[in-house]
Amino acid sequence: MITGMDDLCHAAEIARRLGVSRQRVSILTRRADFPVPVTPGRWRWSDVAAWHATRTRARSPGSDPRARALAVLRDGPVRWTTLTRAVGVPAETIRELIAEGAVVAWQTPTRTKPQRWVALGRPDTP
Repeated sequence: MITGMDDLCHAAEIARRLGVSRQRVSILTRRADFPVPVTPGRWRWSDVAAWHATRTRARSPGSDPRARALAVLRDGPVRWTTLTRAVGVPAETIRELIAEGAVVAWQTPTRTKPQRWVALGRPDTP
C-alpha cells in the first residue's frame, strides 16, 4: 500500500480488484461518472471502490448472494470466476445452485486441452 497517496493503482490493478478484464476497465475509465485519475494512468483506489459500490448497489438485487447469482444466471450459463469475483457469490452458494440444476461453466485443464470448458449442472429443459 502506498502511504500518503491513498493506494494509487493502475488499470491492471483495478481490473484485478474488480474481477474484470483490463479492456473492461478501459471502457469504464471513459465513462463520465468514473473517478478522475490522480496522475495519468493512476487512480485512487478509494475513489474507484466508492464508485463501484454505488454502481453495484444500484444494479444488484440486494446483499443476498443467492439472489445476485440467480439474477446473473437468468441470462444463461456463466463462468464460475464471474460469479465469485465480479458478482461476489461464495463458492458454497454456487455449489448449492449447481445441485439445484443451475449451469455454471468451469475451466478444466487437461493434458490435451488446457483451455477446455465444461458445464456444471443441468440446463433447463422446456
